[in-house]
Amino acid sequence: LCAGGTAVLGGAPTGPSGSTFSWSPVGDLSNATVANPTATPSGTTSYVVQVTNTGCANTDTITVSIALAQVDAGDPVSLCVGDTVQLNATGGQSYSWSPAAGLSDPNIADPLAFPAGTTTYTVVVTDSLGCAATDSVLVTVNALPFANAGPDRSICPGASVPLTGAPTGPPGSTYLWSPATGLNDPTLGAPSASPSIITIYTVQVTDTNGCVNTDQVTVTPLPAPAADAGPDLTICAGDTVQLNGAGPTGFSFLWSPGNGLSNDTILDPLAYPTTTTAYALEVTDNNGCLGLDTMLLTVNALTIASAGPDVAICLGDSVQLDGSGGSDYAWSPAASLSDATVEDPIAFPN
Repeated sequence: LCAGGTAVLGGAPTGPSGSTFSWSPVGDLSNATVANPTATPSGTTSYVVQVTNTGCANTDTITVSIALAQVDAGDPVSLCVGDTVQLNATGGQSYSWSPAAGLSDPNIADPLAFPAGTTTYTVVVTDSLGCAATDSVLVTVNALPFANAGPDRSICPGASVPLTGAPTGPPGSTYLWSPATGLNDPTLGAPSASPSIITIYTVQVTDTNGCVNTDQVTVTPLPAPAADAGPDLTICAGDTVQLNGAGPTGFSFLWSPGNGLSNDTILDPLAYPTTTTAYALEVTDNNGCLGLDTMLLTVNALTIASAGPDVAICLGDSVQLDGSGGSDYAWSPAASLSDATVEDPIAFPN
């Protein structure tokens, strides 16, 4: 019998008319004094029947064996949302899983399970004798970790930006960003990014259950605003010159150093440095990005001019002047000079 089954004992009426019957043990018989009692044994049992007639008795024995069906639904399983696991029951010839929803085939030993949430699957296994046994397995479905790469970002040339808009993943999660190019550390939850080209970064968050989730962010490098500090210039000490910077309309401008300039926030300030100076023009656009250009303003020292010592002459005489200190000369007044453009003209004043 299968466990929990019943059997009618006695293959046929026994003994002559008027016989009496006594079965033992009696505990799991429907009636121990009839020819064919119904037995419901809890385990394998040998029953003895004694038939008595006119004082004569005889006995016979029947053994009822209990067939215990074997079933094993397998060990508990943990998976992530969206994953699939193969169940694996053993112990019989036919199988019936429930609930059937989320199973590839509820009538085989090893169906694929893809439950939407944590589910207890129960399998009924039937053996070759038709005996059935039941076992269950718990399939735990873990939620995916929260992944947030943050909003798309724009950065200025040479700058960096922190990724992720909020803490990501539960405690103990690990992170992996790709590509790693332009990141200070691709294994951080919030690395700094400084790509040279438009880059789509993907963060993979893995929690302590082994569940994985991803998110993406695009980082776009902005071009530097155009800045033109103008050509290099040369002046003499004490002179003033107007710089000639250029930049897009509506942006802000800043010259440095500001010393020796009439206004360091306009494109064309007056410059009157006392020494040779490299001026840098910084252009800031509406995104806060900077453009930079430089020019060199060379300040030449004044030449040392000497007209020579004072001279006294008699009326009608002439004298040679003795200028020095330069390469070009201009004497004045020129009317009483032999040549006002040489360093040592003849002078004949009246």
